[in-house]
Amino acid sequence: MKIFITVISLFFCMSTPLWAQLPEGQEYGEGETPALREQYFRELRRFRDGSMPDVWQEFIRMRAHTSQRSGGLPAAEWQSLGPNTMDSLAGRMGCYAFNPLNPQTLLAGSASGGVWKTTDGAERWQPLSDELPSLRISAIAFNPADTNHIMAGTGQYMGRSFTLQPGVGLLESFDGGETWAPNSLFYAFSQGVSISRIIWDAQNIYVAATDSLWVSRDGGQSWKGTLGGNVCGLEISRRAPQILYAAVHSTGIYRSTNSGEDWEALASGLPSTNIHRIGLAISDSFPDFLLASIVQPGSFGLRGLYKTSNGGDSWQVVPNPPDYLCNGGSCLGWFVNMVAVSPVDTNVIFLGGPKLYRTVTGGDSWQWVDYYSNGLGPENRGLAYVDQWAVGFSPANPNVVYVFNDGGVQKSYDRGGYWIKKNEGLVTAQFYRIASFPGDTNLLIGGLQDHGLYYLDYAGGNIHWRQWYVGDGCALSFDPNDPNRVYGDNIFGVHYRNDNVTAGLFNTIPINNGVTGSNSVAFHFATTHHPTASGILYTANDNNIFKTTNGGSFWNIAANIPFVKAIEISPLDPDIVYAARWDNSNWGFHRSFDGGGNWEETPQSPGWRVTDVEACPVHPGVVYATRNSAFPDNPHVYKSMDHGSTWAAISEGLPDVSTNTIAVNPFNPEIVYVGTDLGVFISQDGGMSWSEYNDNLPPYYVMDMHYHPMDSTLRIGTLGRGAWKTKSFCDVPIGTQEPGGAGPPTLALAPNPFSDALSITLEVEERAPCRLSILNGLGQELVILEDALLAPGRYRFQWDGRNKVGRFAPAGLYFVRWQSGRRKQVVKVVKK
Repeated sequence: MKIFITVISLFFCMSTPLWAQLPEGQEYGEGETPALREQYFRELRRFRDGSMPDVWQEFIRMRAHTSQRSGGLPAAEWQSLGPNTMDSLAGRMGCYAFNPLNPQTLLAGSASGGVWKTTDGAERWQPLSDELPSLRISAIAFNPADTNHIMAGTGQYMGRSFTLQPGVGLLESFDGGETWAPNSLFYAFSQGVSISRIIWDAQNIYVAATDSLWVSRDGGQSWKGTLGGNVCGLEISRRAPQILYAAVHSTGIYRSTNSGEDWEALASGLPSTNIHRIGLAISDSFPDFLLASIVQPGSFGLRGLYKTSNGGDSWQVVPNPPDYLCNGGSCLGWFVNMVAVSPVDTNVIFLGGPKLYRTVTGGDSWQWVDYYSNGLGPENRGLAYVDQWAVGFSPANPNVVYVFNDGGVQKSYDRGGYWIKKNEGLVTAQFYRIASFPGDTNLLIGGLQDHGLYYLDYAGGNIHWRQWYVGDGCALSFDPNDPNRVYGDNIFGVHYRNDNVTAGLFNTIPINNGVTGSNSVAFHFATTHHPTASGILYTANDNNIFKTTNGGSFWNIAANIPFVKAIEISPLDPDIVYAARWDNSNWGFHRSFDGGGNWEETPQSPGWRVTDVEACPVHPGVVYATRNSAFPDNPHVYKSMDHGSTWAAISEGLPDVSTNTIAVNPFNPEIVYVGTDLGVFISQDGGMSWSEYNDNLPPYYVMDMHYHPMDSTLRIGTLGRGAWKTKSFCDVPIGTQEPGGAGPPTLALAPNPFSDALSITLEVEERAPCRLSILNGLGQELVILEDALLAPGRYRFQWDGRNKVGRFAPAGLYFVRWQSGRRKQVVKVVKK
């Protein structure tokens, strides 16, 4: 896919599902979890003056730099680890569009995973926007005259200003989604505008946005704002397309009878005050019939459900609607409020918030059809998942209905009575953390937004993940000596252990005894396990660092250090423990040299909002820290050579966006990787310079990473496109000889280091097939200098510093590898 422009706009508001049966005494409620999640996400990324990074400009700059990079830099080989399904679920999907020529073809928009397409009625999905950064796709529409022409709206409208996730307006494709470009309705990220709906009529395009209702009469080339305010709903009369209806947040409902040029307020029977978010729906076959669901400000419950049968001239209250906006004692009408009506039968209505209700009797009776109605475990056959964003009726058969929610896509063949999960290939999971078992490359666990704690199930060769706890999954780890024992954190610092992870949900127990104090950070915690000893973990909250030596049966206070956000145990000496703390006004870095018994604050700190700390697995005293920056163009990665006493910035080549995680290659510690809001970056010189490392990887939010030495892979968890791994290192020792054979051939290099050309002299002792090649710092072959059957004798070769396609390799570390039969020699060389 070619990219001309993109948008970064992540939406962090999944709810904590109540449907699963929890261990006795454990309960979860919605509370303010979506708002807390969103606030924390923004807090990690905003500058101290309150502004946000211009991620789009950073993406453009990043790709321009990547296109000019030297051919000597390593190429990644990223492979998706799914989830193809999470117990048949996926991450949040929020909008859709049917192809008007083929109703089996749909496009759908993900909360942070871009645009997806199915051509077989949701049996299988494929991504269309993987060359764009993380996208909140909030609206999609086909050109009815040319279905290769598509528009996608970006951003996310919600009813609280601090949770508004802005976009960059409209993206446009003229080739069915293969390539994307900006439409003329384009915004800077800093303008804070989101799109909520696109309607593409034969003659006109209408866009509802948080700053206006926009109309184009020329196919999207130019736009005119015709209705001010935060337009949160938009419908059109299909029988009389000059008639439109718009809902304006906190204001009311409007009607236009001249294709959006002029608007009149509709008042008869509708409230005029105490109006918040408004949901709007129209029946295509009965265009005078509309429904409006209005949220009550403050409580965010339902103010009222209203209907009109005369095109909005007058409205009546629908009596006794279900309580679909509230769950667990909290109402979330600011977060989600969806209403839909069948295009052919006004008695078939859906109401969606945290819950999903349907009626086939025009509201005389309602059926509760989502997971919340069950409470018997994760199976919930025939029920929809929670948090409903859109309902779509098939144009070919209105009995076929799709629902788009926090569990992906579900489909019903009986007007919503029974739902079937349709998420095959829809890799949109939102990972916060990911961990691997040290002794087995196939054993992985992950903590996900909304879906909880999962483990990778390779049964049958499928990349399916199985749940072992609910809610928001956060920090997690394996016992290094027991692949069945795992640890995980849930919202508000609740810790769990599972001693047989494949037994799933019901084998998980809370382990919070001794953890006291508050936890203002709702869902991100600094919990880490000892690298080799079972049952030793550290965690932290607003008040203290805690340590357990018995697998969480009891925690002791290890230090009275508040607001610790990252803890790292040195893999070289586990008695050395590092901790980074920060709140909005203070920050610091601490260390212990006796296994957490005594702590001291270091003279210097990597700064505000540290996101991850990594101790070098090779060199004692070397430690890295990633962070957001307080001001534009401030560094995002720091390195210490003395256990954190002093720090140096090492951010050359990184985009000015949040850097979330870091890993060091244990075979060659000069190779360091970081995960950012624009994907993965690599350094081959200990962090002094960085290059993009997103080959075949969507440049999405990388929230966690680690290196698995058993198969030499780097593994990452993204917020919106699941988990990935890449073969990141071939076993090239930093030495001069590898085992095997009766003795090495003679290999001499001069000069070393070199700048223009490297002379290589080789002694061949016996006739044999021989191969001489140059490798980069990751062990990837750059160029082959000789590959032939050679007779005994002395040979001379020269490397001019170019790769196999003739591009000059940059300065850095390389290897000359000579192999003859079972004998092999590798010599390190430095190019200046």
